[in-house]
Amino acid sequence: MNVKLLSLAGVAILSLPSGSALASLAQPESGTALWEPGEILVADGETKTVLHSKTDQHYRICVKNSDRNVALRVLEEGNAAVLVPPGGCSEFEGKSLRVEAADRLPEGEALVVRYSRIRD
Repeated sequence: MNVKLLSLAGVAILSLPSGSALASLAQPESGTALWEPGEILVADGETKTVLHSKTDQHYRICVKNSDRNVALRVLEEGNAAVLVPPGGCSEFEGKSLRVEAADRLPEGEALVVRYSRIRD
């Protein structure tokens, strides 16, 4: 398996070969309840579901710094997209939260996104 991880002073870029077992583990099935807390990889052109619930939930979503300096776009149902800067975190409340890279990423590279439910 050809997996590369580059980490320099808090910068993280993960390269995964397409179709690798590790890549598929990082991609939970759409429309399912996801892990709490969790970490997912978001590659170029991908939109990943962090939350799909019947009731409002309060979540904190963070994106690791990368040498590409790419922000994370968080899509909340019924609201405008919110950008989370590289290395930053934001809190969201809603029934549906999806994430995607705000700019293009090179093939084989992905943003590392961490999220957790905040108990009220």
